[in-house]
Amino acid sequence: MNTEQFERYLRKRYKKETVRTYLWASAHFIEQTGEENLAAMRYQDIMEYITSLRNKEHNPNHIGTQLAAVKALFNFLVSDGTRIDNPARSIILKDTYAKPLQPQNLFTPQELKSLLYRKERYEMLRYRNQCIISLLIFQALTRRELVALRLSDILLDTGEIFVAAKTNTLSRVLKLEPAELVCFRNYIEYERPELVKKGKQTDILFISMTGTPIDKDSVHYLLESSNYLFPNRALNCITVRQSVIVNKFKEGWGLREVQLFAGIKYASTVEKYKPTDMVGLRNTLLQFHPMG
Repeated sequence: MNTEQFERYLRKRYKKETVRTYLWASAHFIEQTGEENLAAMRYQDIMEYITSLRNKEHNPNHIGTQLAAVKALFNFLVSDGTRIDNPARSIILKDTYAKPLQPQNLFTPQELKSLLYRKERYEMLRYRNQCIISLLIFQALTRRELVALRLSDILLDTGEIFVAAKTNTLSRVLKLEPAELVCFRNYIEYERPELVKKGKQTDILFISMTGTPIDKDSVHYLLESSNYLFPNRALNCITVRQSVIVNKFKEGWGLREVQLFAGIKYASTVEKYKPTDMVGLRNTLLQFHPMG
């Protein structure tokens, strides 16, 4: 296998840190299984490798990274004609570690709405900032989804927004709240044209004061500047999105409804957001536990 070509293949597709990790993990895989076996390797061979990692008591995160690197390796071998298939493609680990939800970091719908009334430093950004925050607290968009929105994604006539698919989320069309429609009209008709004049013409929806598209750090800063509302609590895009999803369950939404709303690929991922019925568990305990 041509290592230099593999590295170039990775650099075109992944961040520098990921490239370094995948190169190291792939080298470890090849060392353990033999480079001469790559062309004929099967699904079962990959599973045996994963089993060997488990037997060495590696944590789930480490094993998940190793598997991702192996998948990238075989994708490269398919691209250069060494193989016609990727034997690791269909392997999905069920025990990948994920940080559990921290209830103390979640926000109620009322608390989330209070973010809309934050103090604005620049009046010319008032509607833009309210639009961004509203998409965080009502539609649970991620930072990556927010900065990628285009002007055409806001469907004012139907009161909807189109959210394009990203690496970890699916595309979807979501309803906008009535208050959001007013906010978006003001931003699109008045604020945005003035902001765009300061830079180059673009169809990206959200524009900075310098006339360029906003980036993910700008979205983070926007929320961070409202930290004074919730001292000693983690206010960021992740906890806001988690809160919106959990609140949907509390409103009685079903798992599939929440999955489509949030654009989450796997139902198993959605389940971690479902609040535990503590009252029901307590009643069951009282009914069946011998000690009451």
